[in-house]
Amino acid sequence: MVKKTIKFDIYIKTSEQTPTYSYTAKQKVMSNDKDSTQITFNLLDVAPEELSGSSASILLYMEDGSFFQKSDVTINRNSVIYTMKPEETRHSGNTKVQIVLNKGTVQTASLIYNFEIERGLEKFPIVEKEIQDWTSLTAEAKAFVEQIKDFTLEGFVENKMGEELANLETNYATRLTGLEQKDNQLTAQLAQTIPKGQGAVGSDDLSQEVKEQMTGGSVAVVGKQMLLTENFVPKQITPSLTDFVLEKETDVVTSEVNVLTDFERRDGIFVNPIDGQDTPNAGYTTFTIPLSDEISIFHAFLNTAILGYSPASFYDKDNVFISGYQPVLNSQSEQVTYNSYSGIFYDKPVNAKMIKISVALSRLEPPNAILLMLTTQQTGTELSIPSLDLNTRVKSLEDGYSGGGVLTNKKIVNFGDSIFGNYRDTSEADKSISKMISERTGATVYNAGFGGCRMATHSNFWDAFSMHSLADSIATGNWAKQDQALIDGAGTLPSYFSETLTMIKNINFNEIDILTIGYGTNDYSGNIFIEHNPAFQDVDYFKGALRYSISTILSAKPHIKIVVISPMWRWFLPDGVYSYDSDDVELSKNTRDHILPDYVSACEEISRECHVLYLDNYYSLGINKYNYLEYFPPTDGTHPNLSGRELRANRIVGQLIANL
Repeated sequence: MVKKTIKFDIYIKTSEQTPTYSYTAKQKVMSNDKDSTQITFNLLDVAPEELSGSSASILLYMEDGSFFQKSDVTINRNSVIYTMKPEETRHSGNTKVQIVLNKGTVQTASLIYNFEIERGLEKFPIVEKEIQDWTSLTAEAKAFVEQIKDFTLEGFVENKMGEELANLETNYATRLTGLEQKDNQLTAQLAQTIPKGQGAVGSDDLSQEVKEQMTGGSVAVVGKQMLLTENFVPKQITPSLTDFVLEKETDVVTSEVNVLTDFERRDGIFVNPIDGQDTPNAGYTTFTIPLSDEISIFHAFLNTAILGYSPASFYDKDNVFISGYQPVLNSQSEQVTYNSYSGIFYDKPVNAKMIKISVALSRLEPPNAILLMLTTQQTGTELSIPSLDLNTRVKSLEDGYSGGGVLTNKKIVNFGDSIFGNYRDTSEADKSISKMISERTGATVYNAGFGGCRMATHSNFWDAFSMHSLADSIATGNWAKQDQALIDGAGTLPSYFSETLTMIKNINFNEIDILTIGYGTNDYSGNIFIEHNPAFQDVDYFKGALRYSISTILSAKPHIKIVVISPMWRWFLPDGVYSYDSDDVELSKNTRDHILPDYVSACEEISRECHVLYLDNYYSLGINKYNYLEYFPPTDGTHPNLSGRELRANRIVGQLIANL
């Protein structure tokens, strides 16, 4: 059979000479060529006898990211010949090709050459075409159309409607007969229950059978003493649905319902009590809490020596500002004592349905933390309202977001690059994502970020701090590779690497609950291939390195919960100002033809494959080309500012609480 030939006349011994091609135009084959495309490299600077005893392999890199390495190559005199397989030619687009010669311990690779696989017509979808000119049909075609017309959509609908209409009377006659029988039964039972003319019939007078017949048995019929436990779906009766006061204090229910969960926390926001408007302020956090007519908010202090109260703003049911409340700073004139706490009641307007309280960050930290309590009235008298235990504090900012938070006693390690590691918590502006996570959850969080490092293999001493190398050390407890790297990289590696390594070496990973892995940006900028072969844990490739890291850690420490965090959106400023961003599929390509979202997709794919939690920080974080200056410094498109790091920390915290 005749084969197509893609031919390259090349010099393999030197890269200084320009290769000559057999064709001036770019060589093409078709995607539906099968076993008929032959790639031939004529080695112009190699004599046939020099190739005696040599073997060769061919490397193919397709436009869609697929990669093939084949060794079934023929060497004929000074030519290297390979016939492409169907699984290779089906990848249409620009194709890069390279040959590698092997003789003994010597390996010689050619330059990279290009050809194109054009998509054949077999790749195009079948398109239904409407026939406009019926006169063009042959007599045979017309006869066929006439024959199948009953099977067209129009014919099918017509036939189906006919069948339904024919059966309608029969189907509904049976149902009407049943209803008539039920009606007769009800009439007879009602006549027996209430003598004619002697009053109305109430639900208490009806039997359960009659009630079920009245409702078809699908709705619970409610009357006196009819609120039985079997009538309710578990956990569906909440305090907001029970606005009545019980007759007996002993009826108060307090189990697992006294925790205020219906609130929103927004860091970096101060609400002005004069007009109720939000104002950016990094020193404040605002809590938004829904209110009912019976409920008030008590603002208490755990340290009565410091009395600065938090301003509040009230809103109606339509979220329209009503009024604000600004207590007098450091004044005891408004103080009362409630449940052994000293503080104030916010003076709530009658129609207030929501309160926003702006709290200084200093009041979220012990020992000066405040306490917000849900109460029923300002006197502190206990009132029997279902599902509220007034002697139990409902939500403490101290407990919720510092030492006693929702992940208290949990230990978390954040592995990553400079977005974690470069921030050392020396000041508020230098606060790390790890520190923010700890503040918001109460967990002990270790910042194990190493700036400039990758998921996959890195050059020389940097590789010791790539995730795949750190995974080995976590599993074995042997950190000799990292110790040597600090020596070899002295003066080049960032100075904090030594401090971070010392911290990690002192961690007992048998006590770690959660480990996050957040890499990708440096793999992208370092031109790391996404994937080689999914069957292998090849740490030279991004997917392989992530797969290897997860399997190595979990094999040694199966109790650890791993969370994979994707890279975040970034932007580029080659001329000192915004030029393009990581969404640009052309300008942002690296030398492997990958864009940053390719690495994001790889994180998600391997997370699903390994059944570990995946956290998207690229598409779901809300940062884009329209608002990027809110979250990045004006001269750095890679490293988020304080607001950007807070955004990342909040998302991580939310996902950890929701999923782990």
